Amino acid sequence: MDDGFEALLADLMVRTCRAVRDVGHLAAQTGIPFETDDVVDIVLRRLPADHPGLETMSVAMLRTSVAELARTFWGREEA
Repeated sequence: MDDGFEALLADLMVRTCRAVRDVGHLAAQTGIPFETDDVVDIVLRRLPADHPGLETMSVAMLRTSVAELARTFWGREEA
């Protein structure tokens, strides 16, 4: 892997972990269940306009990558 991709992946991991944590807190406080897509939406909305992921990956690929990371952090699989 090149350094740029590793840095991008590390950044997405941190952002996804934060979003999973935030969603977990909201779910605990409100009792409203959240889905992986909610985490993906949070991560993508929080990305700055000049984020390298928006330049190097399609939105679909970015969504898929963040969803896989979120499922990994949650320790669950979804169809």
